[in-house]
Amino acid sequence: MKHELRNQRLLLIEPQIFEQACARLDEATNAKMETDCWGDELPEMEIENGVAVIPICGVIANRIPEIFTAFFYCDCQQICEWIDEANEREDVSRIVLAIDSPGGTVSGVIELAAKISACNKPVDAFTDGQCCSAAYWLACAARSITATPSA
Repeated sequence: MKHELRNQRLLLIEPQIFEQACARLDEATNAKMETDCWGDELPEMEIENGVAVIPICGVIANRIPEIFTAFFYCDCQQICEWIDEANEREDVSRIVLAIDSPGGTVSGVIELAAKISACNKPVDAFTDGQCCSAAYWLACAARSITATPSA
């Protein structure tokens, strides 16, 4: 903003400058996130030997902008999509929720827990980190919870 003031190009007075700034912001927030803020790949569902491993990592929230995933949030809607995909795939016989989360918002968690409970395939929860609050609520919807001693 100081640069804009120095050049006497106030954003709210010059609509064209404001529109350009909004377009840059839209471009950044609508981009497909592939890495987190440290450059590590974002967790994705993986399928191996008939087991779908669904990551629930970071703060749990509902209907978040994708850019939040770069800052260690996970979206209830994304988890629902992964569960639906795993449930529909013939090459998947079991689902594992890989949880490392301090919890999150209540919004969306109740519906996600119901979806986990209603799965046609066995769902198990595993944690080797945190499984707190909303994350524990989701884990309780699975048929079993396994935790390492240090979790």
